[in-house]
Amino acid sequence: MSLSNYTVNKIIDAMRGIPFSYPSEVYFGLIVVSKGIWTPDYQYNLNDYVISGSPSNGRLYMCTTPGISGLSAPVWPTTGGGVVIDGTSEWTEQTSALVLGNVPEAYYPGYQRASVAADLSHFSGTQGFGSTVASSGTSMQTFNNGTLVFPIPLPPYDSGLIIGLAKFDSAVAGNLLDFSLSSIPTLTTSNPYVAPAAWSLNFGVYP
Repeated sequence: MSLSNYTVNKIIDAMRGIPFSYPSEVYFGLIVVSKGIWTPDYQYNLNDYVISGSPSNGRLYMCTTPGISGLSAPVWPTTGGGVVIDGTSEWTEQTSALVLGNVPEAYYPGYQRASVAADLSHFSGTQGFGSTVASSGTSMQTFNNGTLVFPIPLPPYDSGLIIGLAKFDSAVAGNLLDFSLSSIPTLTTSNPYVAPAAWSLNFGVYP
């Protein structure tokens, strides 16, 4: 999990004596890449999103100069905001944009964020899976104690490739709290829903 700029500011201000009340309900959104896995010799347009390959390098890239990709993959930057030329197109690594809340979120018909109460029963303590008491462990991680349910969409299932989750403080718009780029099932006609199972998602804070 990566904390957003908004959350980091709230934590720092709490340390400075400004109270911060974490929302009682949080809302998970699906992060998508509109063009899926990078393809050679392909016309990319401004603001298209891709990942580097399968498996990916855990980074998200946005086309910031439209053009035709090269015949072989570029050396993808792995630092926030890194830029790479790819044929006549150009890509910018998106971590710096994500932490500011600029998340490419799903848009398929019927989509809405999954709401979860932010409490001990829905998120485990740091001592392990399924814990429902205050954290006393050393893992620096919490897991979802229940399934996250997203609505079954109306056709067509043109969701883009789903590559992660973003957590917000509101069902619509709102502030990004944190995000995680991980393997999430993508919508298809044979699998027209997304429902990450209990304990399948981990959210950690690392030094």
